[in-house]
Amino acid sequence: FIEFLKTKLQQEFNGRCQVDGYGNLICKIPPKDSSASEPLMLAAHADTVKPGKGVKPVVRNGVIYSSGDTVLGADCKGGIAEILEAVMSASKHPPLEIVITREEEIGFIGAKNLDYSLISAKRGVLVDMDALDAIVIGGPSHMLIDIEITGKGAHSGMEPEKGISAIKAASLAIATLKDGRIDPETTANFDLIQCRNCFK
Repeated sequence: FIEFLKTKLQQEFNGRCQVDGYGNLICKIPPKDSSASEPLMLAAHADTVKPGKGVKPVVRNGVIYSSGDTVLGADCKGGIAEILEAVMSASKHPPLEIVITREEEIGFIGAKNLDYSLISAKRGVLVDMDALDAIVIGGPSHMLIDIEITGKGAHSGMEPEKGISAIKAASLAIATLKDGRIDPETTANFDLIQCRNCFK
């Protein structure tokens, strides 16, 4: 799909396109009837949730649906279609930098690995919202925190008082932290506990 978009943007919009080391697409489109020199970035992501292969679009009452066996993939291929339509139909526009990332659905991995040295735009529009005719200035994000707690081994029969239980320390820490809904915009949870050296 990325290669398809690259070819389309090169052939139809005279784009200078390249795929970065992670597989994200960056295409620079020249201005159209504009003397503006500062580029504007238009961004979306190419991946969808599963199942997303073999999509069969169906039009019912003027609305596009999937046939039911897969997702439609409008998140975010609908955004990509909006970008293509905007570039195609705009009577004028500044230089554009179209950025299409991979692996958004599994944690913004493509954006985190995007080669930002290939982008010069200071302003941009992320086209990934279900709100029609609206501009959204913020969106959900997430933060992962890895905490490592190291205990101290001791003989359980001879000198247990010299030991430090990493499991107990972790449970005490977790018990003092809030989880669930923290405030109207924030949630938190503890999703994985691993014991690295339990059986050594």
